[in-house]
Amino acid sequence: FLKYAKKGLYDNSIFHRSIPGFVLQGGGFSVPPVPADDELIELPKRIPSFKPIKNQPGNSNLRGTVAMAKVGGDPDSATNQWFINLEDNLPLDDNNGGFTAFGKVLGEGMEVVDQLASADVFPAGGPFGLFDQLPLWELSEGADGSAKIMPDDFLTVISAQELEDKNHPFVLGVESSDDSLVKATITKKQKIKLKTSSDTSGTAEITVEAISLIDGTVDVDS
Repeated sequence: FLKYAKKGLYDNSIFHRSIPGFVLQGGGFSVPPVPADDELIELPKRIPSFKPIKNQPGNSNLRGTVAMAKVGGDPDSATNQWFINLEDNLPLDDNNGGFTAFGKVLGEGMEVVDQLASADVFPAGGPFGLFDQLPLWELSEGADGSAKIMPDDFLTVISAQELEDKNHPFVLGVESSDDSLVKATITKKQKIKLKTSSDTSGTAEITVEAISLIDGTVDVDS
């Protein structure tokens, strides 16, 4: 996923498959470069793909998780396509070798995803029915009355970027219940550093607090 993002292949990509209450899928196609012709609906272009990767299931496909899409009957066929789980899709944990969930929508981001998933779905066809569940903001009408898809009608990912360590969207805080046993600090690179005492024994509880820079939500774990 990061390799595609770093090379800009997900920039101006689209969500090409939407099943309300199930998944919203993208990563495989980009927006057509020009408006569709009045006589023909121009379909999205394929995004180049690298070789398939080995399946790595284990994380559950819960609402808000991001997972790799793959070919039916082939667990090790994931390339560029991925999907967001709109609900707790527990059957996907075992189906086709289990679907690899590798990320999660942060903060209140699912409000945006739910808005995307509310777009109307159209049976646009395409080879092997690739776009039979194509979400569009609208479907315009051409001069002759035929359907006409415009670039702005697609649900588009403008850009996909990997944040540097120093730009992670959260701030960490850490506290030790007993500094004489374990001293806990946060480095400038937002790493947790623990220093234990060499001449004292006992038990200390370490509490970590993460504050989202996206929406201000707080997560605490000990």
